[in-house]
Amino acid sequence: MARSKGYPEALEKKLHDQRFYREDSTPDFTKRVEGISRTIAHMCYQCGTCTGSCPSAPRSTYRIRKFMRRAVLGLENEALNDPDLWLCTTCYSCTDRCPRDIAPT
Repeated sequence: MARSKGYPEALEKKLHDQRFYREDSTPDFTKRVEGISRTIAHMCYQCGTCTGSCPSAPRSTYRIRKFMRRAVLGLENEALNDPDLWLCTTCYSCTDRCPRDIAPT
């Protein structure tokens, strides 16, 4: 649709389908994330404290909140193939400030 209307490529990407499809989900991925982090990932209610306290977030497109959402939904390919994942400095600010005591790092 965006291409047929002549929108720029950046806007076309923004208008891309962002829906969740069950076929894309891997429930086992959520369990592995919870096992590694020793926290319950679905306890995250997306308050944004982690991203707000992240020193990498203002200078990049890295958003720990987005990774947590992907983990809860079981979107393994999107979570692990995102190159922004390597922008985490492991400063543990997100873990220290999380109101639900979730350890995303």
